[in-house]
Amino acid sequence: MFDAFVMVDWSAANVPRTGRDSIWICWHDSAGERLVNPATRHQARSLLADWLAGPMAQGKRVRARNCLGPKHHRSHEQNGLAERRLIDEYMTGAQPCWKLLGAGSVGGQVLTGIPVVRALWEDPRWHDGARIWPFETGLRAQPDGALIMAEVYPSLWSVSPEAGEPKDAAQVRTVARHFAELDRDGALAELFAGDPDLAREQRRRVEAEEAWTLGVTTRARRPIPVRSAIPPRPLHAPSLTLRN
Repeated sequence: MFDAFVMVDWSAANVPRTGRDSIWICWHDSAGERLVNPATRHQARSLLADWLAGPMAQGKRVRARNCLGPKHHRSHEQNGLAERRLIDEYMTGAQPCWKLLGAGSVGGQVLTGIPVVRALWEDPRWHDGARIWPFETGLRAQPDGALIMAEVYPSLWSVSPEAGEPKDAAQVRTVARHFAELDRDGALAELFAGDPDLAREQRRRVEAEEAWTLGVTTRARRPIPVRSAIPPRPLHAPSLTLRN
């Protein structure tokens, strides 16, 4: 399906940071891997745009989702706004996307990552072929578009960091390799359909409002061991994987 795969782990840090709890990007394609750790979101955005420019110009295909306060409460639910999305109920350990403080505060990553995704989606060099899954493609295999942007949850897969390697780096590297292998085996397309047992109203919520996480097709399971057949490669600048 794709020529390149790009995995990004965003950070909500308010100062430039590298290493643990910072931004990590892995580009995986037939030529190998590039793993980078930009210190700021601006650097990450510029880097992603530069990497995408070449493959997209060549016609290839890449992948790139009421009330707030410091204390936990459920008062928003009486107004029809649930604490968790449907997909969050599927994944063990997934935190609500509203959470901005404390352990597992993924809301900060959501708020900092989405503007970058939008900026890349709007880039005039490939905007006509860019699609955000599943909002613009629906929950179906073989989504249209040369650049598919999808939400992932790296903790779905167990990883084994190399000596001295931050867990975030190991996660983006492992997931990029895993999706590339699924694609080569013809098993990636079905993941874009999500859970085949979703009811019609649930599918509407996912496609129109809540989004979905690529790789989730059934309810909560323990982390999936990933035994990559791809030999380890030296770390270098990231690359993108695209589809012809």
